[in-house]
Amino acid sequence: MRALLVSVVVSSMFLGCPSPQPECDGGSCDDAGVTQPMTAEEACAAQTNALIDNGARCGRLTAAYAAHWKSRVAATCLGASLDAAHIAAVPACVQQYQTTPCLEEVVCARVGGSLVAGMQCFETSECQADLFCDTSATCPGICRKRIAPGETLKNATEECAEGTYAFANVCRFPAGEAMSCAPMGGGTERQKCAKGLYCTASDVCTRGTAYAALNETCGAQRACGPGLVCKSGTCAQRASAGGACAARSDCLTGLACVGGVCEQFLGTVGETCETATLRFCEEGLFCSDPTSSGVGTCAVLRVSGESCAANSECVESQFCGGTPSQCRPRLVLNATCTAPEECQPTLYCNAGSCTAKKKGGEACVSFDECLSGCGAGVCNPDVCAAP
Repeated sequence: MRALLVSVVVSSMFLGCPSPQPECDGGSCDDAGVTQPMTAEEACAAQTNALIDNGARCGRLTAAYAAHWKSRVAATCLGASLDAAHIAAVPACVQQYQTTPCLEEVVCARVGGSLVAGMQCFETSECQADLFCDTSATCPGICRKRIAPGETLKNATEECAEGTYAFANVCRFPAGEAMSCAPMGGGTERQKCAKGLYCTASDVCTRGTAYAALNETCGAQRACGPGLVCKSGTCAQRASAGGACAARSDCLTGLACVGGVCEQFLGTVGETCETATLRFCEEGLFCSDPTSSGVGTCAVLRVSGESCAANSECVESQFCGGTPSQCRPRLVLNATCTAPEECQPTLYCNAGSCTAKKKGGEACVSFDECLSGCGAGVCNPDVCAAP
């Protein structure tokens, strides 16, 4: 969302200044000042950046981690596929991230699409607001009426009516103030309280912020707010870089607990890395030569022809293998193979040959055989998406 700044005109009559250009919000401007809708990539970037800024504003993220995340937004959103209704909802969602108090949950309102009941769809945002896209049996799916309060959800794609939520597969209204939020039917999950309420330790919906503040009581019913950690039932401040820690959760997001000290969790070339403490290396690097204690050094990923000891040491398009052990290009369809990781991502190693992975519904024995994983002897359903 790029805005065109309004020109400041002192006196166009006497100074011959051009007329001010109209201001454009929620999209790009053309030369005539007409607002052009955001592209899917622009919408994705706007919402992701707003999420990051919210985390930084509320003390959830370190500045270094926020900057690292922002540097990846363009690549993350490259080729994003969003329908017109989703794109149209982004400016309002961005505003929610900018204005919602830090101890409250950010809720982006859903803007319905234009498709009516019975029309084909690929995702719910294409359907009108009181409908959902049912892809349980067909792809494209069908826009259908959302499930009413008190009714049971029959499959994973069904969605509850606006203002309700799914609890034990039944659409329900959130519990009101002073109402019970205790688990039902022998389960352990507590019921959801209405906006502005939270579930207390005694399982009663009580007025208060969604997240607990510093020094307030916390637990399974109510998590601590951003930048805080639950310690012995009370919210405490997470440590910044250089602060003492016993676990990663003691540090701000973007830090790892290394040797009792909070440090940046993404190491650069030459810096230490350790899987046990979740201190990883920046993108394009790997943890090289870890010692017996698991501590290694961040090094640049290796390319074709360079020696290696594991697949994780090679760039994504390569695998580690052969004699001598080197990074080599992943194998194509029907090429001879000895392990799944040797084949390209859409292939698997079957009886010594790289074979096309199976689609949803086909019989399978292992996870590697399927595009979307194997469950109960059948490949999981493929994600329904527009071609």
